Amino acid sequence: SGAATSSGGGQGGAGAATSSGGTGGAVSEGDVPAEQDALFAYLKAGEYKSFASESAAHPSSGPHSGDVRVFVNPLLDASLAAGNTAHPRGAACVKELGVKSGAPAGWAVFVKTEDDSQGGDGFYWYEILNTVDGSNPPFAGQGEAICKNCHGSGGVDFYLSAYPLP
Repeated sequence: SGAATSSGGGQGGAGAATSSGGTGGAVSEGDVPAEQDALFAYLKAGEYKSFASESAAHPSSGPHSGDVRVFVNPLLDASLAAGNTAHPRGAACVKELGVKSGAPAGWAVFVKTEDDSQGGDGFYWYEILNTVDGSNPPFAGQGEAICKNCHGSGGVDFYLSAYPLP
């Protein structure tokens, strides 16, 4: 079955993936904040739900336990569709974690913040297993070691999920 479609607009400029902090209100459609507090607010508000996505949650085949569902922003969707081996700055993936009855128990996110992936250091990585309090994510930062080491083991420029999105 088909994945949700994404709109073609709002893909942002070179600085699309970076955030100056705050609430993330400055991001445009498709831009995912690369700062802990702004990102949590963005995720909690469901801002990513308009992105292309897997048609349904499914059991994780990786270290993220439980049922998961992947969403890719328009930049990442276009890059994957074009068969690029490196994604542009601003490309982002949101994975809902521990999905039960359609609601996630948390999220894992990457946002490419640099033109060069730099072995995963050119990405902001984030994971939290909480949808109420975003104050203490176990992983949040540029070049987060555990995230980049796992995602660097295959896939296309640190993207490991299936594409086209099932």
